[in-house]
Order: sequence, then structure tokens, then C-alpha cells
Amino acid sequence: MALANGQVSNRSPQDRKGLVASLRPREKPMKVAVIKPGTLKSDSGVVIDYVSKNSNLTNFTWLGDTTYYLSGNVGLFGTNTTWEAGTVIKYTNGVSLTINTPVTWQGTPYRPIVLTARDDRSVGDTIIPSNNFSGYYATVA
Repeated sequence: MALANGQVSNRSPQDRKGLVASLRPREKPMKVAVIKPGTLKSDSGVVIDYVSKNSNLTNFTWLGDTTYYLSGNVGLFGTNTTWEAGTVIKYTNGVSLTINTPVTWQGTPYRPIVLTARDDRSVGDTIIPSNNFSGYYATVA
């Protein structure tokens, strides 16, 4: 074999055996995951998909892909509060949302901003514990 500078390589095809990795048979058999009916482990768990708010917020952005649970009175302050389209805010009994800031309202007819009761299961994530509708929730605006 000729090299770029005109010299000849001293390796022959027989010497290449040491350069190739040898393949060994698997020591352990390959395991494949199988799901069989009735063999699943049934552990209990709770998933919380909402964000709880109960204090004052400054220049806050209410995200459109999030359900918020107002478990206490909330005041909005600052230079601007943004409400993204699709925001869901759920109130518990007797709490208030006081707005002391300019608002950017991004709701649309097809992605409205919803303010509703904690126990409303028709929109947003379910608040745990959730009961049947009863009485009044947020204070009068």
C-alpha cells in the first residue's frame, strides 16, 4: 500500500485481524417488556395539574395552558397583568381577585378566559377535593 509521501506501508491484510473488534455471544438473554392483563401493580397516586394562588402578584402573566386555583384573596399590582387566551381561574368560597393594574386581555371567542367555581368540572383541571356545586364562590365583583 502506497502512502501520500511515496513510502510503502508495512502492514499486510493478515495484520488487520488485530484491528477488528471480536464479537462475543451475549452473556445475558435480551429481555422484552410485556404487559399482561391483571399483572399490573396498582399503586395509588394523585396528580395535581393546577397552580394555587393566595397572595399578591406583581406584573403577573396568567398562562393559557394552566388552571389556577384561588384559595385565598389575590391582589394584582404593577404596570401590567397579562391574561393569555385559554386561562382558567377557579375560586373557592368567599375569596376575591382585586385588580390594581392595567390589564392585557388576550382571550378570544374560541379560547376564552374562564373565571369559575372550584367545583366546576366542565373546564380546566379538577381541583381536589371537588364537590357538587353549592352556594356562592368568589365574592361579588
